[in-house]
Amino acid sequence: MEWVKVVLQFLQIIVWPGALLAFLFMFRSQIGAFIHNIVSIKGPAGLEIQQQPVKTIRKSTLDPANSTKATAKDLREEVRYWEFTYLDMFLVWNSKRVLVSMLRLGESIGRPRFHIMWAPHISQDGEREAILSVLLVHGLLSEQAGMLAITDKGKDYIAFANLENRFPLSEFVAK
Repeated sequence: MEWVKVVLQFLQIIVWPGALLAFLFMFRSQIGAFIHNIVSIKGPAGLEIQQQPVKTIRKSTLDPANSTKATAKDLREEVRYWEFTYLDMFLVWNSKRVLVSMLRLGESIGRPRFHIMWAPHISQDGEREAILSVLLVHGLLSEQAGMLAITDKGKDYIAFANLENRFPLSEFVAK
């Protein structure tokens, strides 16, 4: 009978941590999305968490029954919308910051200058290179003769995602 008391005491000790772990496991993707969308945290006494505004997903403007009537322009606009929606979810916060800073800078810069400008904000060289790689692969930045510049597609994405209003000017490095 003594072993039953020991088992019950053990269960009383682990029931809350176990329930918490089960909760975290069950809602891990939602918790991850919540954390991913955090813009700023203020605290500790008046804890305030600010998140990116959530976009509502629109339905396709193309009618599947009349898809033969869709013009090439309609199709390009539809593809651009879904690509930008994907990029808005895919790009990490620092990638968006870099893109907006390139727009505000208004000139092409070399990789060495890019690394000097962003080293205080993104300390790891590998992360800065990964950000450049993603922005280049998706055509938001271009690199010619070692100079990085924002593309028209990058400008369109910034307007689509309303990034200029989501980043205060004080957040960016000076020329």
